[in-house]
Amino acid sequence: MIADDQMGCELFVLSVVENNERQTGLFGGEMRFSAQAAETSASNVGNLGERYVLCGVSVPGETAWAQSLQTDRDESTQLAETLDSLAMDNVPELSVSRAPLTEQPSVTALIKFYNVPFGETLKTTEVVDVVGILDVGYLPVTDWQLNSVETQAPLMPCVHVLFAEKSGAQALVPPLRIQCAPLTIEETRSALMNYLREALDGDVLAAEFLLLALIARIHVRRTGLTVGTLSLNLSNVVEGGHGLAHALAALVPALVDQTLRLDVLNDVRAPLFVQNTETGNQAGRLQLESGTCVLVDEVCMGEGELREHGMRNIRALAAVLQSHTLPYVFPYSEYDMPTDLNVVVLSTGKSLLPTDIQVPVRPANGKVFKISNTAPSAEPSLLDAWRLYLLERRSANVTIPEAVSEHIQADFVERRKSSSYAQEDLQRCLGIARCVSN
Repeated sequence: MIADDQMGCELFVLSVVENNERQTGLFGGEMRFSAQAAETSASNVGNLGERYVLCGVSVPGETAWAQSLQTDRDESTQLAETLDSLAMDNVPELSVSRAPLTEQPSVTALIKFYNVPFGETLKTTEVVDVVGILDVGYLPVTDWQLNSVETQAPLMPCVHVLFAEKSGAQALVPPLRIQCAPLTIEETRSALMNYLREALDGDVLAAEFLLLALIARIHVRRTGLTVGTLSLNLSNVVEGGHGLAHALAALVPALVDQTLRLDVLNDVRAPLFVQNTETGNQAGRLQLESGTCVLVDEVCMGEGELREHGMRNIRALAAVLQSHTLPYVFPYSEYDMPTDLNVVVLSTGKSLLPTDIQVPVRPANGKVFKISNTAPSAEPSLLDAWRLYLLERRSANVTIPEAVSEHIQADFVERRKSSSYAQEDLQRCLGIARCVSN
């Protein structure tokens, strides 16, 4: 996933004549040149090339089943070990983390695109598959960012890209189609509903809205308008376990379990938003790929003081839910970057966060909902069918016929005359209708 797209283009020595022999500097080959030969060649513009530099990290929150579908687990481990073992002695430790989830093992590396136009199309939180040559490279910084102790920029693992293509969660669809159970859409949905209902102690209504929240996505995004979102607040939860998180992790390709404990919110080392520093962007925990499921635990908040950093974290989470943007905080400015996350908030009463729908969980036994520590069991082939169903339903497009559109407009006008029905209510109804039709 792209974590930092603000490094821009860099010039490099494309070719050098050394010892009466012309050598290429492509794909990190310039590291072989002597300083004198490189300096002499760099004085001629014709010997210089241009490449686009980004910073990439492993997909944050990627679940085990999604990772295993895309890459062999052993190969992934070998890559991480190879990056860790690169010879980078006496290199200053980077002051910021580009990985959104510090608790998750992650690979961070510079990605250098020699196809500059393609590199320029990539934005933060986009997922891209790259094949290239593994190297080390200097972190792109300017002279004023280096202190008196450092004589050069920090070194980082670097991938010189030979091939690249945008991917994301939809890349999981083809392998899932091969190995999922042969069920109809109706059978798949019915079995999935039973699974979610079991995870919610038998509450059919809560399971229905949870399913809708998992397949919701933004269809229309304009200034002040987003259509298709459906954030969900499951209330009446008195005790939180990990069972629901485990149940969702078995279904979605990426899941982030976010606690709202006060000590976590007040921790300046783990912001939910993105902060710009002298050495680049420090990732925020909500800097995630579109479609990532975020399970927010508000039950454990407790009493205490919410300090300034904690308030900024709450505002960032509220922005993700309301405007569907994530703040990128710079020293003298702040920008809101678009995001599209599937957020489910667990709370005892009504959540303090601005969710679209609140559904009190009412277990079949008539008691309050206590999340267990275990997830419902299911056959692997059935799980694959549910995963495929969710991915396909989320990506499906819904077309509203002209006659239906006119009816919606007329109904909205009538409701406005007789009640406080607002544009936000219409957006919410349209979002639910789209999810139901899918």
